[in-house]
Amino acid sequence: MTEAVHAALKHELEREQARPSLVEIGVRFCRDLRARGKPDHGTPADKAFRDSLYEMTDVHRRLGPDGADDQ
Repeated sequence: MTEAVHAALKHELEREQARPSLVEIGVRFCRDLRARGKPDHGTPADKAFRDSLYEMTDVHRRLGPDGADDQ
C-alpha cells in the first residue's frame, strides 16, 4: 500500500511540474498580445495622451463632485 501511495504522489508531482507556471503563462500572454497589437503602427502614449485621459468631460462637470447628476 505504501508503494502505491508513493507511486501516485510521484505521478502527481511530475504532472504538476509539467504544467507551465503562472509567470510563463503571463509572459506568453503578453507576447501574444504585443504581436497582435502591432506596436510599430500605434500612436505613442506620450504625456499629452495620458493627460487627456484625466481631463474633465462634460459628463464629469454635470455630475459634480459627489457623483450625483445635478440636472
